[in-house]
Amino acid sequence: YVVGGSSYGIFLRNRHEIVEKEIRLRNLPPALSGLSIGIISDIHCGPYMIKEEIDEYVRLLNSLKPDIIFVPGDFVTILPNEIYPVAESLSELRAPLGVYGCLGNHEFYSRAPDEITRRLEDAGVRVLRNESLSLSHRGSKFSLLGIDDLGHGDNFSAAMRGSSTDDFKILLSHKPYFFPKAAEAKIDLVVSGHTHGGQVVFVKVGDFVLAPATFVSKYIAGLYDIGDSFMYVSRGVGTIGVPFRINCPPEVTKLVLTA
Repeated sequence: YVVGGSSYGIFLRNRHEIVEKEIRLRNLPPALSGLSIGIISDIHCGPYMIKEEIDEYVRLLNSLKPDIIFVPGDFVTILPNEIYPVAESLSELRAPLGVYGCLGNHEFYSRAPDEITRRLEDAGVRVLRNESLSLSHRGSKFSLLGIDDLGHGDNFSAAMRGSSTDDFKILLSHKPYFFPKAAEAKIDLVVSGHTHGGQVVFVKVGDFVLAPATFVSKYIAGLYDIGDSFMYVSRGVGTIGVPFRINCPPEVTKLVLTA
């Protein structure tokens, strides 16, 4: 039964799901209502995620025609040279407001975060490392912040210093554990990954998920809120530890923000 279950999981690893979700945000400027965000997370390029698969996910995300695209970390699995095929694939991503990312723990495990950053930026992915940018959509400004992986050089204070107090704020943080502090700082939307949605999910009833990841974090997958702040945690597309998923398909995401 164990072998059969693993084979089933390997089969499901490639059975992706397109998730489209509307998020109603109380502090969203009216001009930003309708802003669409594409997300692909936790690619983990390596033996179990080859370039042809990444190309397919890129094609799917482009087909959703988002205004802006986020890739919140874990581009590689462990080796620095795994960034070459993923960067080549991600260079095909297209969005009017650009493509942005942050670094995950596996970029630091590779011991080459700076080189990975350079390769991604050469491919058109702007990597936010404890910094922020001011962007504009339909004449309304908003701040996009990004931090390095928690425990690997993250500096939220530095990222906040570059943003305007009054701006609507979106934060890219690979790990979702930062959400309470982000909410305390009045970040309007956090986009994260890292958990793979549990990857191997034993029980799923509504929003309740029982998986190994459940014992590490209460933020596993989907939408969470604290006060007026929201966070979306992507299940990602790759795998780690074991090359399969159970009750937890890979996802390519499109969020639409509404006032």
